[in-house]
Amino acid sequence: MIYLISLVAFLAILVLAGLIWFGMKHLDLKGDPASVSKAFSEVINTQAQLIVGVLIVLVITLLMIEKNITAEAGLPIISLVGGYLLGKGINDHKGK
Repeated sequence: MIYLISLVAFLAILVLAGLIWFGMKHLDLKGDPASVSKAFSEVINTQAQLIVGVLIVLVITLLMIEKNITAEAGLPIISLVGGYLLGKGINDHKGK
């Protein structure tokens, strides 16, 4: 059981590190200070939402693995967080 929890935690940390790396790699720091500030704010906002979403899914998954909460309680929360993150991401990129 501890190996499965360790695997899930490791994968979540890997996903978080990838998100942070991707966000910093695609941050354009050239131009006037106002556009740099706006771009940095958008990246930080998007990254923060993704990190919080991944952490919520990780915690719910670990609680379900340990049988502290049932699947009937955990799966709707996971689908709610996933749907919000997907919808927010699609809505943000649709206007660009």
